Amino acid sequence: MWSMIRLFGFLALVALIILAFNKHLALGILAIYLAAFLFYKILKQHEQVTRAKEKSEKILKINEHEISFLESLKPFRNTGERYRDNAHPYASDFDLFGAHSLFQYIERTCTRYGKDMLAHRLKQALAKEEILANQSAISELIPKLNWRQGFMAYDLKQKDDDLDRTALTNWKEYNTVLVHKNYFAIIRIILPIIALIAFVGLCFYVPWYIALLAFLPSILIQRRYAEHIDTFHTFSEHSLKYISAYKNLIEEIENEVFHDPRLKDLQATFLKGKRTSKKLKQLEWYLSQIDIKNNFFGAIFNIITLYDIQFTLALEKWKEENKQDLDAWTNALAEFELLQSLANLAFNNKDWTFPEIQGNSIACTQIGHPLIAANKRVSNTITLPVEQHIKLITGSNMAGKSTFQRTIGMNMILSYCGSKVCAKQLSLPILQVLSSMRTQDDLSKDASGFYAELLRLKMVLEKVQSNGQNYFFIDEILKGTNTDDRHKGSKALIKQLLRSKGAGLISTHDLELAKLEDELNGQLENISFEVDVIDDKLAFDYTVKKGVSKSFNASKLMESIGIQIEENDPS
Repeated sequence: MWSMIRLFGFLALVALIILAFNKHLALGILAIYLAAFLFYKILKQHEQVTRAKEKSEKILKINEHEISFLESLKPFRNTGERYRDNAHPYASDFDLFGAHSLFQYIERTCTRYGKDMLAHRLKQALAKEEILANQSAISELIPKLNWRQGFMAYDLKQKDDDLDRTALTNWKEYNTVLVHKNYFAIIRIILPIIALIAFVGLCFYVPWYIALLAFLPSILIQRRYAEHIDTFHTFSEHSLKYISAYKNLIEEIENEVFHDPRLKDLQATFLKGKRTSKKLKQLEWYLSQIDIKNNFFGAIFNIITLYDIQFTLALEKWKEENKQDLDAWTNALAEFELLQSLANLAFNNKDWTFPEIQGNSIACTQIGHPLIAANKRVSNTITLPVEQHIKLITGSNMAGKSTFQRTIGMNMILSYCGSKVCAKQLSLPILQVLSSMRTQDDLSKDASGFYAELLRLKMVLEKVQSNGQNYFFIDEILKGTNTDDRHKGSKALIKQLLRSKGAGLISTHDLELAKLEDELNGQLENISFEVDVIDDKLAFDYTVKKGVSKSFNASKLMESIGIQIEENDPS
């Protein structure tokens, strides 16, 4: 419809101008100005309507994706694969990154900075006051559904994944040249005027191609600074074009009313002096002019007007005024993206709760695995001491030992972001999470799977010995060696961890280790997961129980794939 309005509006205004000129020259000139003003208004209104329509369409898609996600729990966002880190104390063991990961489950960011911030928060616990501040901010954002979805409508998707942080750093460190030469403020205006007047005047006395010498000073001055201009433009294009694209996101933040202190402080970052969104719109305009010289007519226009120098000066001035604020802008934007992602997580899971950061134990009531659908999830209630205490988990294969450890670990990680957690109630102190659950051989480093596990256990042991504020998760100690060595080594490790006042969860198939409960005076407690055989089929309840497991299912599982087990085989 608006396309037709533009067309008929243009035709009507042309008719108005013709009619006015027929009446009087002065009326015709006035009609031109009036028509230009009215047509500009029509274009601006059309632009606003188009933007509103595009935003509404994106919000509709956001809702369709979220509904589909809630129904199937099939993640559709960025996997965070680039953030994988096998050397991290716990990231590789708790499905933080990759397909169907916690990152992909949570991520509702719009920029590379937001993704980086989410990954950082998942890998690094906040201090208690920061956790509480995030909880408060998220609480305010949860009901702001319209604002959150309007914000997400400007999702840049993968457009800024190629953001060159090195180029941005180089841009900030690269010396500005033209803006510090005061005479350029005069030259950039006076020289084009003088050159144009001289060219026109010379054309009356000499051939036009000789008159072109009037532009020689302009050519020489541009040649003198060509290298600087090209380098500066390259740095700008490889980094600032992404930053300028954040203007709509920042404008959404600027225009919203917040009451939470954390949100207001972040918003204030964009409201100092002239609004940041307007500065970025100005930057976007400057950047759009950089390539004007890259065609024949643009090159001629550049010589006549010193266009390159004009916009390099403008960019340099913009840099001088704003380079110190860039990090503050991107950090504040990334924090908003993190908080709105966690608010979206809480909105999608209304039965989740904020944890209490307190106490000297991990007290869990109906805690469940965040990545398992609610209709399939089995929750457990347990209290885990966090000093000089180990819960030894026994149970058959597939009974839920590893899943239980990841349930506790993932919810601890969420807690330390300030997020809601998958539990009816959770209280815990701030602890360094450590893990040795998935270890793989590394042929590039000549490391077997067993040696890789030893290195991982060494990391856990050293951190426990150096700092008591941690909690470890170990899945099947020393699984790469024979039964006798595994038992001796596991027993020694458990005792050494306890002597260092360590606390954590260890799963094992070695039932002999369960006898340590009587030997260690309450420092080790046995818990288990059981399995039943009903109608010749395995039945798991995934519920944690006190004591040592009494059920085994390896033979049954082997039979299920066709291995025939002989009951009285003497071997």
